Amino acid sequence: MPTMVRVVLLVLILVTPLRQARAQVQVAQAVYGDVREVIEELIRSEITKSVVARVREKSPVLGFYFQQTLQRLESSYWGNLNSKLSADMIVLVSDYIYWAAAPSSGGGAGGKGQDMSGFFSCFLPSNAGAPRCAQIKELSSASARSLVDRHCRRLDTAKNPQQELACDLALATRAGLMQQSRMALRHVVDAVSDILLHDLDAGPARRRMRDLAQSWLGDPLHFPSTFPDLFLASQQSANQLDAEAVKAMCKDRTQLSAFFADPRASQAWVCFAISYNGLPNSLAFRVQITLPGNGGVINRYHRYWEVADELRALEENVAGDPRPFEQRLYSMFVNATFMEHCARNMNLKPARGVSPAPEGSAKTDAADAASAVCRDKTIDYGHPVGADVTISWLDLKFNAKATSHGFQPEAVLALARASNSFAKAMQRIDQMRALVPGDLRDAIFVQDAVDLETSLQSLRAFLRVGQLVSELRARWYLWPDDPSLDDATRLRSIDLGGLLALALEEAAPAQEDSQIQRVRHLLAGKRSLALRRVLGLAFRAEMREIAVESVGLALGLEHSSSARPFETFFLSLTGYLLDDSGSDGVTVTRESFRAAAKDLLQTLPSEGVPSAEERVRFRPLPLLSAQVSFNDGFRNESGRAGMRTQVSADWPVAYLALSDFVGLRASAIDLIGPLSELALRSVGPWQDSKLLWMDFLRPRLTLWLAVPQISKRLILDAGVGLRVVGTEAAAMEAGGKYLLDNSLQIHFGLGFVL
Repeated sequence: MPTMVRVVLLVLILVTPLRQARAQVQVAQAVYGDVREVIEELIRSEITKSVVARVREKSPVLGFYFQQTLQRLESSYWGNLNSKLSADMIVLVSDYIYWAAAPSSGGGAGGKGQDMSGFFSCFLPSNAGAPRCAQIKELSSASARSLVDRHCRRLDTAKNPQQELACDLALATRAGLMQQSRMALRHVVDAVSDILLHDLDAGPARRRMRDLAQSWLGDPLHFPSTFPDLFLASQQSANQLDAEAVKAMCKDRTQLSAFFADPRASQAWVCFAISYNGLPNSLAFRVQITLPGNGGVINRYHRYWEVADELRALEENVAGDPRPFEQRLYSMFVNATFMEHCARNMNLKPARGVSPAPEGSAKTDAADAASAVCRDKTIDYGHPVGADVTISWLDLKFNAKATSHGFQPEAVLALARASNSFAKAMQRIDQMRALVPGDLRDAIFVQDAVDLETSLQSLRAFLRVGQLVSELRARWYLWPDDPSLDDATRLRSIDLGGLLALALEEAAPAQEDSQIQRVRHLLAGKRSLALRRVLGLAFRAEMREIAVESVGLALGLEHSSSARPFETFFLSLTGYLLDDSGSDGVTVTRESFRAAAKDLLQTLPSEGVPSAEERVRFRPLPLLSAQVSFNDGFRNESGRAGMRTQVSADWPVAYLALSDFVGLRASAIDLIGPLSELALRSVGPWQDSKLLWMDFLRPRLTLWLAVPQISKRLILDAGVGLRVVGTEAAAMEAGGKYLLDNSLQIHFGLGFVL
């Protein structure tokens, strides 16, 4: 800004209140306020422009993201500078989170290229062609300001499923810094769901599973208390449920037997959830009846779900059969075998609970023998006296002879124990099915699954969600589940890094270059601004701390030992503007800002009063003074005539230093002399007011005293001056007359050297 323009603006600023002031106290207060504004304006124009230019030069990333802050810092209006800084900081931090977690960021698995310094380096021209910086280059060329807005506003998860996690983490960070607690919590759950559902294809099942995670994590009362006992008691990871392992398990009769012996300790329940197509053969009940004499042999298979239905009916005993349960149980299998045998060989309608034998089962006896058995009305199908009945299931075999008193008790009791285990296991399967929400039941418990891997994807995802919620019950410090907490308190209490790390433990094993593996490495980073620390600061809304650390890193102050006053001033200004007035460290922050401002001022060209080494100095800016003046021509509205307390703006000014503490100064014009006269003279008609403009001429010679160790701008001065315009009092004591009359003016006051 040219010197003369500054002088004119300074005069206008000082003149405005003087036209309205009438009392000497008001004049002094107005002047001192204007002096303060002038000082602030000079500091802003001289210092901040240099600081802004240095920031843009040294840190392209701050030049890009802090556009609003730097523009406001350069302007004469700082009114909402802190809000602009906060807004710019939120965009920068959320973009870093997106860039670090996005699949196209590159930089290796958790390597240096993916921390915040790597993000900042992408704005350097030398790194414009790096693969990890492709999104930054695209952002700059598209004239966009935010990666998050560009990639996450209308994210098509079907086309870009791997971007979903990066967007949810970035949006959670943005909402956390903006203190939008509820929105931040929702995005946190979405990010956790992205990890847990990583291998689940996009579609209705994935959307319903995300809703389930929101429900269970959002309100602890929605999570079934029996889930851990039913689904997680086996202590086996959901990630072990791959298609080949499930096929082998469901064919292994030893593992199936272990499941029926102790359903809590086995994961073989999965075979029932997906209705594995090999399970009917493995679990079929085979009944062989050897009839006495030449009656032949009857072989039939009974599928396990049909046996389960018959067992329920048997327990109810609607017909009121007086026989013991174990006898009725044995008869049930024998009767069902006869009924199926006859239905097949005599074209009769099969009885309830009877199904064709599975493929590869034993064939029936000859048709003539079968027909004879079915036509013999003397045979009791439920208790064929004299027949040997063998029932096989898994690796168990029960053999009993039908006597007139019933079946032999040893085999009957053994079968009853086995069927009891079978019934309890089926009951447990029913409980598990009932626990799954209705809109997910068909995806988790699939009837006759055709695509085994697709069915297992939904099942694994469901188990991971439940496993995570169960783990969080014990690790409450990661995800507080106290319903009395409000959203803001809950958000501040979350250990987001720990929560994501726990979700990653539950996630499917990932390849080394996959997004899940990359986020896992990022969370394990130990750098000062690693992903885990940035997320934690964002969720506690510690804007000042994250801003100071990131701005210091962007300006290269993290490991710098050299004096860099411009960068240090901007860093301190950032902390000062974002500091909470109620925080414990506000005093320290202000002291740091003052120290940085002092260091910066000391690097600027020397101003103020001259020293003995520089005896003569000419200043184009006016000297502002508040003084007590004496002159015979003063006719005042209040107070006695001949004395005034007033202000002056002497210009131009020449200084002569006799030492560091004492000197002389001379000036020719008082820029606000006529206006002071207008503001302070007595009210009334004044003649020859056209001479008032000559009151600008106030040549002065003054002796000044200063203490440079305290201030190089404040001086005490006393001196004499010449006033070329005099006054003559009116006869009626109101108003007066101006005339040309040279008179001596003496003054004592306090001056401020610009």
